Amino acid sequence: MLADALIPNGRGRCSVEGMDNNEQLDLRDTARGVAIRAGLLTLGGLFIGGWITALALKVAGKAIHLLVLLGAGLIITGLGTYEVKKIQRRWQRDDVNSVA
Repeated sequence: MLADALIPNGRGRCSVEGMDNNEQLDLRDTARGVAIRAGLLTLGGLFIGGWITALALKVAGKAIHLLVLLGAGLIITGLGTYEVKKIQRRWQRDDVNSVA
């Protein structure tokens, strides 16, 4: 009766009344239950861990591709700027020589 007062709406009444059975679990049943739970948790952990690892590797691969692309763009832009400056210096030198 005290358990009914503590559990609202009687949601847990079955679990409280179900605990009144006098059947004792032996060590073999307990070990089997622990082994099953451990196996399920291990498989679930491996599955979720593998999924997270695959996702992280995919993101890292994309990040490396973007960094390589950014580096190539910077190198090409630097070479282009160097060539433009070289041509500008040549034109300045030609203009100074043509005036004198």
